[in-house]
Amino acid sequence: MLRSCPSAKNPVNSPTTQDDVAKCVDAPVLHVNADDAEAVAHVARVAIEFRCRFKKDVVLDLVCYRRFGHSEEDEPMFTQPFMYKKIKSMTTVDKIYAAKLLEEGVVTVDDIKQWEKSTWTR
Repeated sequence: MLRSCPSAKNPVNSPTTQDDVAKCVDAPVLHVNADDAEAVAHVARVAIEFRCRFKKDVVLDLVCYRRFGHSEEDEPMFTQPFMYKKIKSMTTVDKIYAAKLLEEGVVTVDDIKQWEKSTWTR
């Protein structure tokens, strides 16, 4: 299948989303909420299996946000104050997943504290 891809001569077809870029190479797009660690792992496994079986590219669209802006020079509270006020109040992925594991009885609070300690002392 032939797709119209963007070019300097044809800016009308310039991509606006990852779906548009994926269409250029006829790749499926798998969208996943990046706040759901298990869903991200599952979709990554599906993408790997697809790539191995069909020898085709796959695009993973992690639906997420940048907690600290786009670069070291960017201060997002100046450029996007309302959005980053909301982002600052959101629970981080590690805390969301830790709460899920605690709720399911998979880990203890001590396990989580040990993981956090080992992560920050590397």
